[in-house]
Amino acid sequence: MNEVKSLAYPPLGAHWSYGPEHMRRISAASARTLCGMYPTPKVGYETLVAIAPDGFGGKKRLYVQNVSGDFYIASSDTVISDWPDSFQVTVKEAG
Repeated sequence: MNEVKSLAYPPLGAHWSYGPEHMRRISAASARTLCGMYPTPKVGYETLVAIAPDGFGGKKRLYVQNVSGDFYIASSDTVISDWPDSFQVTVKEAG
């Protein structure tokens, strides 16, 4: 199980955000760890870090994203509370 420390929620009202149920800001070090042998994404890009079956013949996906130099761990189709079962990733909230 990978544990990732959250630095912050995504900004409220940002047009690019999946919302606080689906993404968290993380450190560059955490992004590098999650990306493994692949490089961290450049600004405006994302790297796929985990795939899991969705139970309906499709796949759930977890990404590390680089938004204006800030790294986020995000999934548009899976809420954070389901990440431990789906992707073996837990988020430790800041605070």
